[in-house]
Amino acid sequence: MSNEHPGGPVPRECPAGAGVAASVGPAAVPMYGPQFTSDAHSVYEEMCRQPGGVARVEVAAGVTGVAVTDYGVALEVLRDREGFRCDPSAWVQRWPAEHPAPPPLWWRPDVAHTDGDRWKVSRHAITVALTTVDPLTVPAIVLRQAHQLLGGVGPAGTADLVRDFAVPLVSSVLAALLGVPAPLHGRLAAAAWIATESGGPEAVEAARQQVWSVMSATAVAASAPGWETETTVAGGLTVAGLPETVASHQLTLLFLSGTVATAAVITSTLLRSLTDTVFGSALRSGAMPLRDVIDTVLLSDPTWSGLARFPTQPKLLGTMMVQPDELVLVVPAACHRGEAFTGGVEVTRAHLGFGAGPHGCPARVLGTEIAVAALEQVLDLIPEMVSAGPPVWATGLLQHALAALPVRFPQFITTVMPVQEQARAHTV
Repeated sequence: MSNEHPGGPVPRECPAGAGVAASVGPAAVPMYGPQFTSDAHSVYEEMCRQPGGVARVEVAAGVTGVAVTDYGVALEVLRDREGFRCDPSAWVQRWPAEHPAPPPLWWRPDVAHTDGDRWKVSRHAITVALTTVDPLTVPAIVLRQAHQLLGGVGPAGTADLVRDFAVPLVSSVLAALLGVPAPLHGRLAAAAWIATESGGPEAVEAARQQVWSVMSATAVAASAPGWETETTVAGGLTVAGLPETVASHQLTLLFLSGTVATAAVITSTLLRSLTDTVFGSALRSGAMPLRDVIDTVLLSDPTWSGLARFPTQPKLLGTMMVQPDELVLVVPAACHRGEAFTGGVEVTRAHLGFGAGPHGCPARVLGTEIAVAALEQVLDLIPEMVSAGPPVWATGLLQHALAALPVRFPQFITTVMPVQEQARAHTV
């Protein structure tokens, strides 16, 4: 059957007509509010009960879209760069002031929200710039930050692993790797925490604006004579020829998305180790390599609730006809519930936790390296941690991340790394 139905509306008896509007199918499933925040998996289950691998959803009060819940359909959407665009501009303009599109879905000139030549140039520049990061240096940088952060909470015997460990660690590591001047690291850490703690649309946009101001200053510095272009992503973007403003938007995306997503992987893994005895035992004993552990966690708890795309023409997705510039959200956690993920770890690695297709995450390797190194350190320094209270999930639209993970453990005092060791860790 053709994906297009020219010459008028789709007949109701045709399977493609099912779900064209909320009035002719199941009610839209809310992807916001207290239930989605506290128990997203029950919402994913509700989506999956709708036939055809798609479901009508509501992403904010009165703002609707179509969720993809079938893995095969998801790959079709994510791989089709001509049939589905990332630029949300036309969709955002549809919504009146009383029902505005959420800020995380607004357009901005970064690689996640552009298409065509603009996307190609930015994507190539990011890919080239990321090669300036030597993965072998990541464990040493993480080691230094982890000892400092966990050493600070060791005497108390309690910690919130989101606020006290994961977010400040990842933000500091990424700030250093991206090339942000050290005096500005504190502003970035504060912005990353705002985005993680709330996750709400307004908070995320406020955090993005703060990060953008820092990254703008970094991009300007990176274009100045004498910048060490071979050692930082900011310098690499400048060498690749991106204008300062465009480079700052790419840096903002890499930092904010990278911090939220990588911190979420770390804390989701630790949460599962606290609540799943078998998983926790395998994690602590080393029976499962940490990279396999991360893939397993991204299968059950992907860090992104939805990956947004917008059709360029009428398309048949499953049993639902979607229209040009209608919001289509690929929902990784729902897609992972199908039969495609009943095999071993090789199948697990096909998860959508980093997206897929040409717009897949360009920093997948870097994010994994940071998460692996962070997990090694926290499991080494506080292996006997136990839960100290219920976890708290952030209220984000597109992100699925913990806002708090309280734990307790035997009190300890870490040995301060000698100056020589700190210098070696900085240069390894």
